[in-house]
Parts: sequence; structure tokens; C-alpha cells
Amino acid sequence: MIVEELFEKPLVRDINGVVKAEQLDQSVIYTELDEYVVTKELDKHLRNFLETYVAAINNPKDPSIAGKVGVWVSGFFGSGKSHFIKILSYLLENLEVSVDGVSKKAYNFFEEKVTDKLLLSDIHVASNQSADVMLFNIDSRANTDDKEDAILKVFIKVFNERLGYCADHAHIAHMERTLDEKGHYERFKEVFLKEYGSNWEQERDAWEFCQDEIVKAFSTATGQSEESSRQTVENLEGNFQLNIKNFSSWVNEYIQQKGSHNVIFLVDEVGQFIGKNTQMMLKLQTITEELGTACSGRAWVVVTSQADIDAVLGGMKSAGDSNDFSKIQGRFYTRISLSSSNTSEVIQKRLLDKTEPARERLNTFYADKGDILRNQLSFDKTTTAELENYEDSISFVDNYPFVPYHYPLLQKVFESIRTKGATGKHLAMGERSLLDAFQSAAKQIKAQQVGVLVPMHCFYQPIEGFLEPAVKRTIDNACDLKKLTEFDTNILKTLFLIRYVDVLKSTIDNLVTLAVDQIDSDKIALKKEIDQSLIKLEQEMLIARNGDEYIFLTNEEKEIENEIRNIEIEGSEQTKELSNIIFDDILVRNNKYRYPENQQDFKVSRFCNGHPRDGSVLEDLVVKVISPIDINYAEYSDTKCKEMSREGDGAVVIKLADEPKLWDELATYVKTARFLNLNSGQRPEQESLLREKANENAERKKRLRHGFDELFQEANFSVIGDVHTPKSGAPSTMMETCFKYVIENSFSKLKLLTATPGEVLHELRAVLNADDLTKTGLDLNGEGVNLEAVREVDNFVTMKTELNQAVFVRDLIQHFSKRPYGWPDSEILLLLARLGIAGKLEITYQKSVLALDQAYEPLTSTRKRSEIRVKKRKQIGDDQLNRAIKLTKQLFNKTVPGSSEKELEALLRHELECWQQALNDFNSKSETGHYPGKHAIGTGIALVEELLGQGNSYNLIQKLIDSASALNNFVEDFEDLDDFYNKQFSTWKSLEQALKQEFSINQGILEKDVEAQDALNQLKSIYNSETPYGQIRQVNGLIEQLREINNRLLDEKRSHAVEKIDERIRQVTQELDVVKAPDGLRNSTLRPLQESIRRIGETVAIYQVLTDQSESKDQEEQAYEAINLYIKQQRSQSHSNSSPSDNKEPAAPAAKKITTIRPATVAGEGVLMIETQEEVEQYLQQLKERLTLAIEAGERVRIQ
Repeated sequence: MIVEELFEKPLVRDINGVVKAEQLDQSVIYTELDEYVVTKELDKHLRNFLETYVAAINNPKDPSIAGKVGVWVSGFFGSGKSHFIKILSYLLENLEVSVDGVSKKAYNFFEEKVTDKLLLSDIHVASNQSADVMLFNIDSRANTDDKEDAILKVFIKVFNERLGYCADHAHIAHMERTLDEKGHYERFKEVFLKEYGSNWEQERDAWEFCQDEIVKAFSTATGQSEESSRQTVENLEGNFQLNIKNFSSWVNEYIQQKGSHNVIFLVDEVGQFIGKNTQMMLKLQTITEELGTACSGRAWVVVTSQADIDAVLGGMKSAGDSNDFSKIQGRFYTRISLSSSNTSEVIQKRLLDKTEPARERLNTFYADKGDILRNQLSFDKTTTAELENYEDSISFVDNYPFVPYHYPLLQKVFESIRTKGATGKHLAMGERSLLDAFQSAAKQIKAQQVGVLVPMHCFYQPIEGFLEPAVKRTIDNACDLKKLTEFDTNILKTLFLIRYVDVLKSTIDNLVTLAVDQIDSDKIALKKEIDQSLIKLEQEMLIARNGDEYIFLTNEEKEIENEIRNIEIEGSEQTKELSNIIFDDILVRNNKYRYPENQQDFKVSRFCNGHPRDGSVLEDLVVKVISPIDINYAEYSDTKCKEMSREGDGAVVIKLADEPKLWDELATYVKTARFLNLNSGQRPEQESLLREKANENAERKKRLRHGFDELFQEANFSVIGDVHTPKSGAPSTMMETCFKYVIENSFSKLKLLTATPGEVLHELRAVLNADDLTKTGLDLNGEGVNLEAVREVDNFVTMKTELNQAVFVRDLIQHFSKRPYGWPDSEILLLLARLGIAGKLEITYQKSVLALDQAYEPLTSTRKRSEIRVKKRKQIGDDQLNRAIKLTKQLFNKTVPGSSEKELEALLRHELECWQQALNDFNSKSETGHYPGKHAIGTGIALVEELLGQGNSYNLIQKLIDSASALNNFVEDFEDLDDFYNKQFSTWKSLEQALKQEFSINQGILEKDVEAQDALNQLKSIYNSETPYGQIRQVNGLIEQLREINNRLLDEKRSHAVEKIDERIRQVTQELDVVKAPDGLRNSTLRPLQESIRRIGETVAIYQVLTDQSESKDQEEQAYEAINLYIKQQRSQSHSNSSPSDNKEPAAPAAKKITTIRPATVAGEGVLMIETQEEVEQYLQQLKERLTLAIEAGERVRIQ
């Protein structure tokens, strides 16, 4: 039985493999409806759509429907989404088709396909709903020059076309719509035909060339004047407003005219058309939203896309768009996604459905060959997706002569061709379906006997017509080459098909599986044949090898590959890249090694083929890698390598094996990298190819890392003269084993130092802050922590000091971190600190002695170590030490707790710091006012600072002895200062307050009192004394004595003044009573006198009392003046109120004016004394005259 005889339906029949959105041929439509397979997935999708659509028909007043009119259909390229919406358009319009005189509606086809009565009922309701269904491919109808408006213009174009209006000019269609609404459209067309001699529909696309006839027709049809009509026609385009709101309004008006009617727009490939254009997406969302709202759920928008809406919007977000896309997602309420399982089911039922005899034959065949098939059709481990084989006999029968993995694999092929190798014709002409591809492949083997399988290259023919010319030409030219057989070109076609399929690598094992064309194929022989084909194809520059993969090359790629192959590179370039891979990637930048026993970091000098990677200076550890790139590689025998490992202080020599394939790939990598570097930015027309080549080289780099990792683990190691075989493991671990061996066999004094447990720097800080040697755990005369190591450091510094050579911390670290020691930096610092705390060494920084408790930060600063000097320390003699201990006890009354220099220093520094703190406090207080002892404070501060400035115990004790006399003199001053500032300071503040505030205000009056003046003088004497300390106890008694005198004098003056002012108040009150003064006058005249009495009672200043008493005289005079003014006003008022004709009783006599006469001023200005009787008589006569004049004037006289 041959393959063609297996199928229920003829294999070679026309199944319309290319679905075109606008293809309306009746026979094609009939076939599409007749053979459409409602798979389980499509059954679910139909239910999903109809659930919403039928609900809108049954509940037209439901407001929620307006938000559910958007439908998003997604599916990979070739999945059948275009076919789905086309069938949906037939159903929604219930299209009737006629073939060979037989008519049938779309719904009737589904009566045979759908068994579920509920679903069939929904289909019936949907298909019987009156509707205009507009199916179109947006890419073929849109003008890309319209940019963001392209989508709206296509919708308007299709809608206008459906209504019979002009499709290409929206403003002309709007004129037609307006004429139609007013009933003038038919008349307009008649007149135009008469005037122009041609139908309006034939000429309207070129309306600019027949404007006069349009004006005539418009004028005649509407009854407007030709002038008005011309103006209207000329302004048609300018006045036309193209926006979504108007469009939705026109659709709604049309629906309202039709009654219970729907309008459905089915837009194919909208996702690909929009791409990542956010504005287009927003336009689509707005159109859907406005149609739903304006038309109350009667206008629907169904679109297709190769990606679901979430993926499309996600791409826009990843491109940096900040819009909120949740609203867009909400507009497409119904979402339908077609999967590959749906496609395979369609292909099985439409194309591969078998006859019953065929099923029996294939079942028997599988029973015999099933085990063979499972082995024949497997892929290598690099395959990242699950490409299914036959599961059982049912799977074999349903899919034969194809294999289940063909469906997802061909889907990937289609997608890659769309993005990498298609011309885009499918967008305009329709979508090439997987169904068509499978039919074409099956036709190629139709005449062969059962047992044949479809090899991958058979799928090349159905997609050949969609390829870029350059791609097709490459394969066509290869087919014409005499050197290549048909088998060779079939392999080339297979390599092209899977060129961009990421789930399947084009390794030779995978190519063998894809090339199997018989169930009984000999895979070993087939692999050999394919291997030979690959060699020939590579020689012809049709493919390139990238590791284990073989890559199809286009003509442009071929040119690039040829350029790369012809690049000449030096061995040094390969060595440099090998060095990068080994030392940076495989050994993870291993330019240091930390010895685990003491945590010391040893620097590593690295060489590759003799080329230094870290400079020419040799570090403690040296590693040398030798590879076949070295022209002398053959000379490096095992003996030679061992000799090399003995050079200098010893090295690790690694000889890598000669693995031609790996070294060839390294050369290819270097060539490609140089090519890409030379052409970066130079070939814009080949940018995508160069980018792919860069990606390919990046993958090659990963393979090289892996290959050299394995090669490294198998290398020969020679270490300081011996063949060394480190335990297998990671290369970095192997290197660490070698380094450890070198260190332990070439650093002879390494083990003199035992690593400090815990954190070394923490221990360093603790030692530097220790106050005696015992706390460091070290006894220099016996046993202790790292005693031998401490002695090594001490001996080194002693030797350098004796040679009069300066030793810096940097020198110490460099010396003891190298051979033969190899000690860690932090441990060396710790040894130094222990010698310092033991008094053996002295540390100076910036020419000053550095106290150990201040040394941590400088010592741990790498930058400062070159400035920190270390030298042997001077030792104080016993006599001097005893003298210093005795002096210390005299000064501070403290006994030294021991007899060591260190203990004496600790006590001295503590006591001196206490003095310093106290003196600083005294000094701060003394600077705030008039206080005694400033000179003594300054002297003490200078003396203490000089002592504390001595950086070590030797200098401090020596300075103490030298300053003994000055210190003994200062002790008494310090005791006085301490007593004053801590016990007498408050009394002194009382003295200052008494002199400058309390008694200063009455000082002049107090000085007239003998007793008060004596007390005041004593207080001033104490205050101005340089050493008032013994007199300060008298201060409080003197202040109290002076305060009593001050209060007595104040009380006397206050009583006298109040008595005088009270008398003045009495007299003024008497006069106010006489004139019967009102309250206001009483208040204004008496208040100043009363305020004076209040102030006198409150003030403590005697001069203020006398001032207020004196001012009361003026206040009394001002009171009398106010009373006189009041009397004058009263008289004037009395006079103005009286007239001769009045018969009223006479008014009471007005009060008399008060005149004040001061007898002292009667005799005249300057006359102060009377000496004779004559002068007495003269004075009395003058007084009499003054009094008489006042009485005669009707005044009352006040003698003052």
C-alpha cells in the first residue's frame, strides 16, 4: 500500500491552504465551511465568544454589554486564527453559498459539526441576527503614511465601502452620506451622469478632476445656488472632521436606521500591524470603547494577533512606555488563544484521516516497528523543548506519515521565517497555514510504500515562495552545484528550516533524526552520509560550524564568513585570549591565594605561553601555562616542565593537551572578534548580521570556557621540581592544592607563627589598648603567644637600629610577608603591637611618638604605613624610676601599684589627665568673668600639656623629674584653684552680684554712711585681689551688713517722700471739693501723684525716691492749673447761658481761681536775703500788693 491510499479524502485535493481574509470565491467559501474542523479547543472558543455575543442580542438594554464588544484572537503564525475569524464572519452573517446549483447557509454546515444542542442554539441565534460583517486584513487596507490615524482611517474606509460610499476619500463619503440622509443622493448621481457622461461611482475617486460637474449635480439635487454649492464642494475636505467620536456616531446612525441590527468589524493581523506603537494601540482601544458606548453594544470589534494582548502590551511596557494599559486590556473582554494542539487536531482530521483498512495496516505495522521508531526518532540532550515521539499505535495511526514533533517544530519554523526570512507577502495575500505545509510535504512522498517517513526537508517546498530572494537564491544556487548531491541540498534545506529555531540545536545527531525517511533507516550509515554532506557544504561556504552546531549561511553571511576565515592572526592574540579564559573565567581571577592555615594572601604571577599577565615582577607564587599555541610546545617534555617549575623560588607549570578541535575553535573566536571589532559601526546595512555573528561568538566563548575547563582538569602539573597530580575537581580547587604545596615546601619559617584564633584585627585593637604586658598573653622571658615570631621581629628591628637604618612598618610587612616567612599583614602588625606594649619598641608617626592606644587607625591604613617608623625604645634606670615614684606620691598623694615603668606611666598619665581636665574646666569658667588665678591656671595647663605630650614612658618619667621644682610649686596653686572653683565659686558670684547690681544703684548714698563705706571698701578689696582665697569666707557677713544699712536708708527716704506727697494729695483734693470737680478731673489730677507713691513703694533706688518726691511738686502745680482751667470754663459757660430778658433766678456764684504765691520769689529774681528793717518793710509791702491784687481779681491765694 502506498501513502496516497491511506487517506479518507484525496490527498491532492484543493484544501485552500492559504487563507485570505477577503477571498469571496463561492467554491472556496464552500470548501472552507464544509471542511472546517470544530476541535475541542475551537468548540470552547466558540462558546466563549457566543456567550457574550448572544447575551447582547437577548438583552439589548443591558449597559454592561457596551464594555464587552472587543474580542482579541491570538495564535502563532500559521495557527489558523485568520481561518477562525473568517468562519466566524460567515456564521455571523449566515452567508449563503452556492456550488453546482446547491445552496447552503453557514449555519447549516455547523449543524453537521456541532453535536451540543445548546451551542448549536447559540450559533443559530447569532447567525439569524441581522448584521453587517466586515472582514479585512488591516495591513492590505491601511496607508502607513497615515501613522497613528491609520487604524481609524481603515475602519472608516471599510465602513463607507460597505454602505456604498467612497472608500478612499472620507470627506467625499461624508458628502454622500449627507445627501443620502436628505434624500438627494440618487438625484445627485443622475445629474452627475448627465453632466459628466460617466457613473459617479466610477469617477468619485478622482473627484478633483470633475469638480464643476459635482457642483452642478450638488446644486441641482439640493436646490442650492451654484455659487453656494461650489463653496460647499471646495470646502468639503477642509471642513471634514476625522475623529473617533464622529465615526462612532455614523455607525450608530446606520444601526438605528436598520433597526435591530449589529455591525461587526473583523480585523486580521492587527497585532503585527500595531507592533510596539503605543499610540496605535490607544487608538484601537478608543475605537472599541466609543463604538461600544455609542452603539449600546451593537457594534463589535474582533481582531487577530500573533501574540495575546498581555504580551503585546508587555512589549510596549518593556520598550519604556509609561502608559497604564489596564484600560486597554479591559476593552477586549473576550480573549481567544489558538494553540498548536488545535492545529494538530485540524490537520489530523482534515488531511490525515485514514480509511479503515489503512488503520488496520498501520496498527499492525506499529506493533512490529514501535520499538524501532522510539529509537529512530529521538533528539540529543541539548534540545530544550519536549519534541514528542509516537506515544502508542493510536498516535502513530493519527499522525503517519508525520511524527508528532513535526507540529510544534514547524510552528517554530514558521515563526522564525516570519521574523527572519519572509518578505511580508503573507500579510497582503493571506496566511500560509500549517495545514497547507503538511499537505505539500505529504504529496512529496505520496507514491512511496508505507514505512516511509516525512523528513524535515520536505517542508521547504511549501514555504519556498515566501522567502527572501537572497535566501531562496542561496539554496537554488546550491542545487545547481555539481559537487553537491540532492541529499546534500536536502540537508542544506533542513539546516535553513531550523536556522532560527531556538529549541532545537542543529547538531549532527539532531540532523540525523530530522533526516530519517524510513522507519528502518540505518542511523549509523545516515550519520556518516550527513557528516560527509556537512563537510562539502562547509567547503562551499554554504554553512558554518559553531561548536557542535552547523549554521546555514545566506549570501551575505557567506561573505562575512569568508572574510573571517581569511583573517590572519598571531599566536600572541590567541595566547592573550587563552590567558583571559583560563585566568579570568576558569580560575576566577585567581591572582591571589589565601593560605588557609593563617589566612595570608599570597600574590600570584601568571604566565601563558611565556607571556606575563601581571607584569614581569615575580610574586611569591608563579603559575605557567603551556599550550599548543606556543611554537615550542613539542619541546616541553615532562623533564623540561619539572625543570621550569624549579626556576626562581619555584613555580607551578601546567601543560595543556593538544585538542585540535578546541584550538581551532579558539582561533575562529579570535578571528571573529577581530572582524567584529574592525567593522563595528562600519556596515549599517549588515547591522543585524553582525549582531547575530556577535551573539554566535558569545556562545562560542561559552563553549571554549567549558572545553578548556575540561582540558585543564586533564592537564599535566609540575610543582617545584615534582610531577604533582592534584585531586580532580574544579580547576580553581586544583590550583589551590598546588599553591598550598608550594607554600608549605618553600616557606621555611612559615610555621614559626601560629594563626591567631578569631578576628586578628580585633585582637590587634585589644593589645594596643592593653595597659600591661600580661594582658597580651606574652612573656618575653618565657613562653607566650608566637614567642619565636615576636623575637624574629625584635631581632630584625634591633639589627636595623644598630646599623642606623630607619625601619618603617611598610618595610616590616614586606620583609615578613615574603619568603621564608609568608606571614599575614595583620599578624605582623599584632607582633609589632606586642613588642610595643612590652616596651621594647617605639612607634613614631609624622615625627611624633605615637601612643599605642592611638596607633590602630594608622597601622591599619596601608597608605600611612610608609610614614610610621619603628625603633628600639630607651629604658629608664632604676634610680630614676624610684625618684619618679617618690615624686609622684608627693604630687598626687597616690602610691604606684607596683614598681614597673609601665605602671608608673599609667598612674602619671591618669593623674595628669585629671589635672588637665580640672584646669581646662577652671580656665573655661575664668574666661566668662572677673575671677582670680588666671595666671596660675595658664601655667598649670602648659606644664601638664608638656608632660602628657611625651610619647613614651621613658620621656614622660624623665620630663617629670626635670620638672620637679615647677610641679611642687604648682601643687599649692592647684589646691587653691580647686578649692575656689569647686567650693567658693558660688560665694564669689554672690560678691560680684552685690557689687555690680544690688549696691551699685545706691552706692553714692551708701558712701556717705561711715559704716556702709567701710563694708563696701572691704568687699571691693576682696573682689580685686589676685589671691582672695583666704578672705572669701568674710564676704557673706559683709554683704549682709551692707544690706541692712541700705534697707534702713531706703526706708527713711521712702517714708519722708510718701508723707510729703500725701499732703499734696490732701490739698489738691480739698480744692477739687471746693469747685465740685467732676470725676474725670479728679482722676486726671490725682493719678500722677498716686503713681509717684506706688513707684516709691516698689523701687530700691534711693535716687528714684527723691526724684519722684521732687516731681510731685510739678504734678501739684499741674493739678491746680487744671482746676483753674475748669473754673474758667465754668464761668464762660455761665455767662453765655444768661440774658437780660431772662426771668430766671440768679445763678450760684462761680468758684474762684486759685493763684499760687511763693514768698521766696516776691522780692524779685536774685534776691535771696534780707538784712535791714527797710528791706523787711519793702518785702512786706510787695507781698501785700501781690496778695491784694489777687483778692481784688476774685482769686483765692495758695501760699507755697
